[in-house]
Amino acid sequence: MKKQELRALYKQKRKDLTEIQIKGLQENIYQQIYNLDFSTVKNVHLFLSMPKFKEIDTAPLITYFRNKNK
Repeated sequence: MKKQELRALYKQKRKDLTEIQIKGLQENIYQQIYNLDFSTVKNVHLFLSMPKFKEIDTAPLITYFRNKNK
């Protein structure tokens, strides 16, 4: 499958998610990240999410890493 086809496929999958599903998946991702050891990491790069595309809300992660001075 080509990159363009994969993008279209996953864009549609995100579009089909309900708000409850999105919140559950986000919480799962947050917990996985919070459980990682970042003690040797100096910088973390994140993208700013676009809610209209049902992307993960990165604001809690940005706050988390700012509090850890990353």
